[in-house]
Amino acid sequence: MNTLFTRINSINLLKFINIDIIIYIIIFLLIFFIINRYLILKRQNNSSCIKILSTTFIDSNIKIVVVHVKNLKFILGITSNKIFKLHTFSKKKKKKK
Repeated sequence: MNTLFTRINSINLLKFINIDIIIYIIIFLLIFFIINRYLILKRQNNSSCIKILSTTFIDSNIKIVVVHVKNLKFILGITSNKIFKLHTFSKKKKKKK
């Protein structure tokens, strides 16, 4: 009788533990999903105002990059230690005659 009682208790305990584990897994997955959504939205908002249009490698440590920021385009020289602004283009509105 005692062994039957312990078996019933262990089965009930396993059901209880399994439900808890399932709940913890669901909560973990929800938190993981929310964090990923937040990071994806944050990346999309940041990348909308700065775009890299072109990259040309001059050497293994030197490259020239054309970057578009809002209404400006920059030509940047990038080395392993510094970033130099080589030229700036601005969008000028053409006057209609």
